[in-house]
Amino acid sequence: MSYEDAIKGNKGDAYRASKKFAEQAAWKFVEEEKPSFDLVAINQPMIFGPFLPERMTIKDLNESNARIYNGYLKSSKDGELPHNALTVCVDVQDMATAHRLAIEKPDADGKRFIVSAREISAQKICDLLRSSFPELEERTPFGKPGTSDIP
Repeated sequence: MSYEDAIKGNKGDAYRASKKFAEQAAWKFVEEEKPSFDLVAINQPMIFGPFLPERMTIKDLNESNARIYNGYLKSSKDGELPHNALTVCVDVQDMATAHRLAIEKPDADGKRFIVSAREISAQKICDLLRSSFPELEERTPFGKPGTSDIP
């Protein structure tokens, strides 16, 4: 995606493009300035898992969990499945491990890592929410349990 495409597109395009351009700027900085520190790029999908601190409010949710709240829990059993723009995910604890390893492993310097655990469909998210939190059943789209909506 070019810069011009990003500024003409929607907010999602601009967000994704910002990650690309930020990483390119970081690599350019390292190449030109030759700093005394290493650079490792870690690209991740949706990140799910436990929060720190445990007592958070809805306004404190990160982007991944805010999407779950807004798309899956502010709905109804008869609601349509939300659009799942990013169909891969990773546990926050696995992401923490990836960051720790990037710091500890000298051979990670100058590399880019893509961290992803699994594919996840909107239907699977709904199925997981209903099975894990029965009290949310009326607020979570039913869809077609056990199927996948990933093309």
